[in-house]
Amino acid sequence: FDAEKQGIFTIAADLIKQGNAKYLLLADSEGERMGETTPRVAYPGKSLWTDRLVTTLGVDKDRILYSPHLVPGEHGFNTKTEAEAFLATSEQQGFKTAVVLTHPHQVVRAMLGVVKTINQKGLPIDAWCISPQSTDWSRRVKGSQGMASKPRGNHIQDEIERILKYQEKGDISTLHRRHRGGRRAVFL
Repeated sequence: FDAEKQGIFTIAADLIKQGNAKYLLLADSEGERMGETTPRVAYPGKSLWTDRLVTTLGVDKDRILYSPHLVPGEHGFNTKTEAEAFLATSEQQGFKTAVVLTHPHQVVRAMLGVVKTINQKGLPIDAWCISPQSTDWSRRVKGSQGMASKPRGNHIQDEIERILKYQEKGDISTLHRRHRGGRRAVFL
């Protein structure tokens, strides 16, 4: 619900059309929440997104791949499972480079999930991130799992809290690294 037609989708289509990306990976989901089966609750879903990319923005359908959930029968995704699914598809396809496309306030959480999975599995994939150059921070959008409709800028604090929660659970990488002797360094 936070994917403006002129933002995320336009960037994705342009990356394909300009030859800067070969494929777009979408979660193989119709927008179900984690552990639920009702479509279009967490987000609009792959069918609507595929239609928008193909019909409205002219992306060849064969350039769109779907990344299935790694738990059989599950269709709802979260930060951790989305990163795992995208990277599993990337590994199966032999991709060596990936770009995470999301809004600026979601980049840190998304990339920490990707970094965690790459490091855990020892994947030979370089990951980069990209966001729209212009973001309407006052536009009302739904947050994580399709909840809390409010101005996009008000979701920033939610993202910070989500990052800390997911780091505590071990679902995403932390912003510090242990060095020999137990010392830590913070990367900013």
